[in-house]
Amino acid sequence: MKESTNLTIGKIFYVLVFFQFPLLHIFHKGHTSIPLFASYDGNYYKTLVKELSSDIWEFINEDQKKLASIQSKNEGIKDSKEYELVKDSISSFLIDTALEDVTNNIFHLPEPEKSHDYPSNWQNCLETPPKLRGQIEVNLNQTNGPKTFPEIASESPALKPGGHWSPAYCKARNRVAIVIPYRDREVHLRYFLIYMHKTLQRQELDYQIFVVNQVDDNSFNRAKLLNVGFVEAMKMYDWQCFVFHDVDLVLENDKCLYRCPEMPRHISVAIDKFKYKLLYAAIFGGITSMNTAQFTQLNGYSNLFWGWGGEDDDMFNRIRFANMKILRPPPTTARFKMIKHDHESSNKPNPKRFSLLKNSLSRMSEDGLNSLEYTVKAFHKLPTHTMIDVDLGSDGRPKAKVTIQQLRPQT
Repeated sequence: MKESTNLTIGKIFYVLVFFQFPLLHIFHKGHTSIPLFASYDGNYYKTLVKELSSDIWEFINEDQKKLASIQSKNEGIKDSKEYELVKDSISSFLIDTALEDVTNNIFHLPEPEKSHDYPSNWQNCLETPPKLRGQIEVNLNQTNGPKTFPEIASESPALKPGGHWSPAYCKARNRVAIVIPYRDREVHLRYFLIYMHKTLQRQELDYQIFVVNQVDDNSFNRAKLLNVGFVEAMKMYDWQCFVFHDVDLVLENDKCLYRCPEMPRHISVAIDKFKYKLLYAAIFGGITSMNTAQFTQLNGYSNLFWGWGGEDDDMFNRIRFANMKILRPPPTTARFKMIKHDHESSNKPNPKRFSLLKNSLSRMSEDGLNSLEYTVKAFHKLPTHTMIDVDLGSDGRPKAKVTIQQLRPQT
């Protein structure tokens, strides 16, 4: 039985290499014609595919006698039907195994301190909000810089403490928490708040903006900050869904509604920096949204991606493993301006991202919401937003040792 299983696995891996069909593509059923493995620098997925292929061949070559029959092209996959059968078999096996593990280790949501309480005699807000403008003029190069936080708050007098707002004349169709991973981006945040508060209010959402601020000196961990934002926001209110939003992106068209999606949704489809084109079909970064149940089912994001890159691709893998589809709004409305900035030294590319992506499935059940550890250092309910200062713990880097000589006073 064990020998048969090994042969089956080997044959499956052979298929993936022979047809140049990397593991990520098994779960991808793209809705666009954009190549799956094109990325920011053109080499991101090429490197990942190369590493996957190398590992697969090493596995096959471990026992040449047992696997000789499948190493020969003539005796390998007979035709396209057999190829599809083998591909579907490994997909079903991996997905079923992973989801069973996730279900057994599911994260339990905290009880919110407060629930929504709309007047019973109010009608639901209209399906199409009447105050939408469509295209918005976004100026990210204001001469004197963006407005101050008090000035921004004065333009939205109906904001409740913590940057919470809901219509005072109808029942909001969705309760949406906006979570921003953050560190040292005050100018960006001010630009974001100037435009997004007005936009979200025209969309008639019951919303609040949570800024999760990493205060430790470790590498930036975007995904873990998003997990923290999810948990802390759920402690406060009965949110239906979450929008995970990079602080340097500002929406140009308010008809791109931030409502709760039926399936995980990638929102930042068209960005000016990239000539308003989708970078690659598997992208799931920048701005995304999920309902509360979906994010919990996926066990949130991985906590292991310290530094730039990989965490969005890992989430893409989780979504596909869970047999969910990724939705996207049309690029005619999902248009964004990106605020220019320099990459900080604490957010260098993560050298481990490729190796982590290779075991996305095996980590899914134990790396995420149910393994999240952090310390809230301060919790600020400001007029325009809620700022959560958080220490994410160690990133595993060796710390500089202080010698006795360094501790001695200088003369």
